[in-house]
Amino acid sequence: MVLRSLDIDVIMPRDQLGVTIEALNVCGYRNVGNRGIAGRESLDAPEDGLRRNVYVCESGSLHVRNHLAVR
Repeated sequence: MVLRSLDIDVIMPRDQLGVTIEALNVCGYRNVGNRGIAGRESLDAPEDGLRRNVYVCESGSLHVRNHLAVR
């Protein structure tokens, strides 16, 4: 069996990052910091059997531009 996960970028203006992370915390996500990438916060998803990597990203950041360029 191949285990795969989905990458999800939640893109928000800088002034909305905190409230977005708080809303995700209420839903069971846990903020684990930027993991060395400025303009992005990584969140651990709840243990519900769905493998995913969730990031709250500042709109216009290098991280977002790179992800969109690859797509």
